[in-house]
Amino acid sequence: MALANGKITAPVSIDDLKNLFGEGSGDLATLCTSPKINVWAKYKPTVYPSPFPDDWYKAKDGNYGINITIENGKSNWKDLVAEYSKANNGYGTLYDKPTGGASSPFRLGDFRGYFHNANPEVKDYLSTNVFIRESDTNQILTLFNPVSADGSQISYFDFAAFKDKYFGYIITDKSKSTLMFITTASSVGTFTVPLPKNALQVGDYLAFPMFCSFNYSSVHTLHQMTCYAIPNLAGGKQLSIISQSQAVASNFAQITAREQLGRIIVTLKMKENASQVNNVTVYCVYQTDPSAGQSMVAGEYYNTIGTMKAGETKTATFRNLTSGKSYKIYVIANGVWVAKGLIPFVSSIDPDLQ
Repeated sequence: MALANGKITAPVSIDDLKNLFGEGSGDLATLCTSPKINVWAKYKPTVYPSPFPDDWYKAKDGNYGINITIENGKSNWKDLVAEYSKANNGYGTLYDKPTGGASSPFRLGDFRGYFHNANPEVKDYLSTNVFIRESDTNQILTLFNPVSADGSQISYFDFAAFKDKYFGYIITDKSKSTLMFITTASSVGTFTVPLPKNALQVGDYLAFPMFCSFNYSSVHTLHQMTCYAIPNLAGGKQLSIISQSQAVASNFAQITAREQLGRIIVTLKMKENASQVNNVTVYCVYQTDPSAGQSMVAGEYYNTIGTMKAGETKTATFRNLTSGKSYKIYVIANGVWVAKGLIPFVSSIDPDLQ
């Protein structure tokens, strides 16, 4: 046997398979049923009632030894979500291994072309799980593993149940009791799924991946459908929606305001890993609300900070305050309000002496 980069080529050796799987026995039955066999490898032992078949890897049912059939399909979202609480997401024993005998013989040759490092097409999803509600470019991304050109890995679309289905997500509330949104990729065979602008309110949700017979990329109301859980993915990962202002505000490590000796000093500190924010302006008002578009009155002020970068700290100082007025601080950045109605705390220490 030749073994290179995790792939076996003929002639297949009992001893080399034993070492590859770390099995204590060189018995053919032990090797053909080893739990170390990678189920996502296309070429591996299968149930096929013939001693020397050319297409053994498809198995007798044409399903490549994997128990994914059209009978696993669900017609409503609640049943789909429930599959993720079952063994292998509802597929039970995922790999149908040979059992020996004339109807399911053990064949050493089944390991020809076996790829020990095979991966499913999607290894994970929601690599980014926080989305801005007002954004029209949100996409739910996957950790995608292209099927190799030599065909040594199984594609999801090798299965009759999945081959004409759209990859997508059921999105529920945190209790899994309410459907909040449903969406899919726009075409079969792709795994990038749109999350439209304002599709969900600000909050936390759970996402359940699926293959679905209906294209929900532009229509998001329920239709008659058949959907399938995906056996290798965990269901119910958290997906969070934040507002544009929350997204910008998350770049700031701290925004504080203090009143000292008749002045108000506002300190803005950026996180070390922050994205640059632009058009930062600080308002110091006692009567009006600039976030509501109200015009300032006498004794109210603003200070233009401009651009702030990661790790920076800048201050805005306001003097000539009107006696007896209770001032509040508003901060705008990137065109959104990141602080509204911040009340300065009082200190008797002159900041210039600290």
